[in-house]
Parts: sequence; structure tokens; C-alpha cells
Amino acid sequence: MLKSTFLLAFALAGALFIGGCNENTTDPVTGTKPNAPTAIMAQSASATSVKIKWTAPTGTFDNYHVKVMDGTTLVQEDKAVAKTATTYTATGLTEGKAYSFEVMTVSGTEMSSAVKITWAPATRAGGTFRLYSGNNNTEGSGLNIFGTAAPSVKKVAEGALWDICFDDDGGTFVGSPGQSRYVEEVADRLVFKQAPTQEARLIFLGRLYTGINSLDEIYESEDLSIIPATSKFEEKLIDLASVTDKTKGVGFVCRYKVDDDTRYYAKVVVKSDGTSIVRGSGSNAFIEVEVSYQKEKNVPYAKSN
Repeated sequence: MLKSTFLLAFALAGALFIGGCNENTTDPVTGTKPNAPTAIMAQSASATSVKIKWTAPTGTFDNYHVKVMDGTTLVQEDKAVAKTATTYTATGLTEGKAYSFEVMTVSGTEMSSAVKITWAPATRAGGTFRLYSGNNNTEGSGLNIFGTAAPSVKKVAEGALWDICFDDDGGTFVGSPGQSRYVEEVADRLVFKQAPTQEARLIFLGRLYTGINSLDEIYESEDLSIIPATSKFEEKLIDLASVTDKTKGVGFVCRYKVDDDTRYYAKVVVKSDGTSIVRGSGSNAFIEVEVSYQKEKNVPYAKSN
């Protein structure tokens, strides 16, 4: 009797031990909360797409989780962006609408806090545009960006439509037509010398980019209306001769002020051919420019948050 009682107790204890071990093996496995990515930036890749980039965090993690929001509405979500990636392109967006982009790291079931930026798509003009010397009688020297149609090169006869121009009088410059050789001040108005019935548009330049040769190389972390305290939006020309490294081009933000309540923004890159920014000579001297522009008024692409 005593022996049987002992054996029964031993069996029950063994069962409890085994049952306890089995219960422990079903505990969920959770990861350690990973560090968040940093330094998120963005660019308007096209009228319907935005490309973002970020800096990978220190520490280990499995992958990235990217969300695209329109206010509180989820537009796109990718829960498995490769951990080796530091860029992501969101497509199928609407031009002129600002979207919020969020990037998080994932480790097991744990997710980092999000790094965020708000950005809007903008139109990329197809190809490049050549602006020729003001001494050239057959080619145009100015570019219309903020028109009803696609950007196009214009001659002085249509100078009132110029948003930027190439000026090679006494140097080589690009920028606001109102500061160029083509215009003079008459009765507090900036009119074209060869077409005095035409007034120059008010085109303000800000935020200069150097050491780049394509719009694809420019990412932003701030609203384009924000520029360094040492600079400001103003009508001006950029001296291309002063560019130190002419194997690369230069870029700038261009703002067209229709009135105090209406402004349009664009980004322009003056390209190098790998040797020179200004090509050709004499009346055949020219520059090539690449343009991204916002068709919607008062949308300076983005704001950080």
C-alpha cells in the first residue's frame, strides 16, 4: 500500500513537471525594441511619386516598416522593406497634395518610433532645355516654367513669359530676368529693352545647391520656403563663372510671385557636361537646365515634422 502511494505521487509530480516545461515553451518570443532611423529627407520624383531616404540606425533590426499617410488615411504601407535599404519610392500619388511619410525599424514583434517627413509630388519637365546667348538671333535665351503648358524656351519677343534666363553680357549668369541685360527700369517698371511693352516677371531665387548635376541628387528636409538665415529669396543672377568645380552643375529654388497670396515653386539644375557648365562660345554659347516644378499654388513641396 505504501509503495503504491509513493509510486502514484511520483507519477503525478513527473506529469506536473513535464506539463510545466511544455507550458514554458509556448511563451511568445519578442524582440528588443530597435533604434529608429534618422535624417529622413525627400524629393519630388515625379507628378505622382515621391522618393524618401534616411540614415540607418545603429544596433540590430530585421527590416523597415514604411507608411504613407494622407492626413489620417493610410495610402500605402510596406511592412518588409529590406534592412539594407535606405530609400523608398511611393507611387500613385496626387500632385500638389502633401503626404506624410513614416519610417520605422522592426525587430521581431518590436517596432521603433517613427521618423517622419511631409512631402508633395511635383512635375518633372521632360529632358533638358538649352538657353542660348543673348547674341544669338535664332535661339531663345529664357525659359517659361510657370505657364499653362509644359515648360518651353522663349525668345526675347516673349520675354514677359520668362521665369529664368541665360545672360552672357560681361560674364555668364543664370537667374531672374529682371536682373539681366535684357531688362531696364522705366518709370519704376522693369521692361524689356527690345520689347518695352513687356514687363519682366518677379522671379525670386533662393537655396543654392552646388556639386550636383541632376535633380535626382537633391533631397530636402525642410519646406522650400525655408532658406538659411544668411540668405533670402530675392531677384538675382547666379554667376556661373564663380562655380569652383565645373565638372558638376548648380541648382536653385525658383519662386514666382503672382501676388501676395499666390506663389509657385520650382527647382532648377544647370548641368555640366563633365568639363564645363557653359558650352559653346560666342553667339552659340549655351547652358542646359533640368526643371522640377509645382503646378499647384502655394505648395513649396514639403515641411518636416
